[in-house]
Amino acid sequence: MEALYRHLNALVFSPPLPIAWTNVAFTPPADGAGKPKPYLRATSLRSPNGRPTITRSVRYAGLFQVDVYWPLAAGEQAARDIAGAIAGHFDNTRLRNGALTICVDERPTDGPSLIEGPMMQIPVTVRWYALA
Repeated sequence: MEALYRHLNALVFSPPLPIAWTNVAFTPPADGAGKPKPYLRATSLRSPNGRPTITRSVRYAGLFQVDVYWPLAAGEQAARDIAGAIAGHFDNTRLRNGALTICVDERPTDGPSLIEGPMMQIPVTVRWYALA
């Protein structure tokens, strides 16, 4: 998972978007008037391991989700553009993590917008696998 986190962290936006990492203290950003500002949230979900029959290698797989949080009433297109940039950044990617190579063979998908408190959320789902 560390390679996926590093890859996300290498993506640069202007202005920069803070990232809420799993199990790391985070305060959502706000402007001087207390209005929420955009940010990203990264979470991961591992799938059960399986054994391919040809190579006898263990297959690791899972989902890496990056949520784009955008203030309500600030439009949707800019948030969709960020979601698209994230999807493009991970599309057809190979990432080394020690002895493993993490593969993203299909373009990540961005889901429907959701309302969460004062923010709109757009989930970007990255499907990955690695063989060991």
